[in-house]
Amino acid sequence: MWISPVAISSSLVPDNWRYLYNLNPAAGLIDGMRWALLDGPSPGPQLAVSLVSLIVILISGTVWFRTAERVFADTI
Repeated sequence: MWISPVAISSSLVPDNWRYLYNLNPAAGLIDGMRWALLDGPSPGPQLAVSLVSLIVILISGTVWFRTAERVFADTI
């Protein structure tokens, strides 16, 4: 709720923080839904940045899990 624009519009985020804010994968998806349902502003580049960050997080998480998988159960 605090980092994703669920309750507030992402247009309230200052321009100098916008790129960092768009790294949140949920931000582009939520603004895309808001655009589709409520006819808000188009999320164009914001959606692309969110998609790229989502792919990076997915790949890095998968790589980390594959390397930690062998000893993961032993440490818990």
